Amino acid sequence: MNRQDNDNWLDEALAEVIGSRKPYADFEKWKNDHPDAVKMLTSRVGRQISATPGPLGMRSIIMRSPIVKLSAAAVAVIACLIGLSLWKGTESGIALADVLARIEQVDAYRYKWSSSAIGEQAGKTFKMVDDWQYTDLISQKYGFKSEQLNPEVNTGGVGTIEYFSIPQRIKVSLWPKDKRYWRTELDDAEVEKEALFLNENRASSVIKSILECKYESLGRSIINDIEVEGFRTTDPNCKTMTPFTQKPRQVQVDIRIWMDVKTRLPVRTEEDLNLEITNNNEVVHIQFHLITYDYEWDIPVDAAEFVPVIPDDYVYYNPLGG
Repeated sequence: MNRQDNDNWLDEALAEVIGSRKPYADFEKWKNDHPDAVKMLTSRVGRQISATPGPLGMRSIIMRSPIVKLSAAAVAVIACLIGLSLWKGTESGIALADVLARIEQVDAYRYKWSSSAIGEQAGKTFKMVDDWQYTDLISQKYGFKSEQLNPEVNTGGVGTIEYFSIPQRIKVSLWPKDKRYWRTELDDAEVEKEALFLNENRASSVIKSILECKYESLGRSIINDIEVEGFRTTDPNCKTMTPFTQKPRQVQVDIRIWMDVKTRLPVRTEEDLNLEITNNNEVVHIQFHLITYDYEWDIPVDAAEFVPVIPDDYVYYNPLGG
């Protein structure tokens, strides 16, 4: 069999770089080490782009490889490797796949997010998520810190604080109102598992959802004195993330994201989801709203920011029991 007709060798080559968290310099080395793989990927696009235009056609060309099918983020890596701007799909100057790759390069960032959910069952309306507000600080090197803001709590407005420290190999939760804390030591596998989610911020999940669906450009606008470019999808087949333990059925979806034109990094996301969950043989209708905002990218951080100081008067508490 002709090597060019067999994807197995291509999968082996791509496996070295898919999922890599290393900067573009290492991608360039991969390209130099695997010229046949680069040539094959580029050739596929060149042969078929005119016959299969648009974001879905472009994606299908690259995603023929079984390994690439495992991850939309992997396709973003491939796009960078062969110098393509995939999924543009409009006259936009920003390619969403490039934004994903750019996020992977950022070591530390901070953003705020808030969510709310209203349920309706048997004609009765009730609050399910009551305007939760958070500030998350993420570092690929040190871990994360997440503060839940609650103006009703008489502790400076802070409800819950969660920590994950890579150097300390611990996870800690603090409840200032109740003066409680929870702490657990992590083994190597647990540290690695937690670290894998550090780049799965809300903006990344929104971009991946949009890339897998039909979407449109919202054009240029201004947010907080920043020139941004927006994208939107209303495709109900989009995969979304919600705080509900039971997987809901998506009825309506309206997801938007805006990127800084200069940095090619997210500035804001907005998600409005109309969901249905079956509870005790009755359907619960849910209106879920979530926004992320005030992104700060490539910020300086210190390891101490990710290690909690537990006051002496706090009592140990395990929310899981035991």
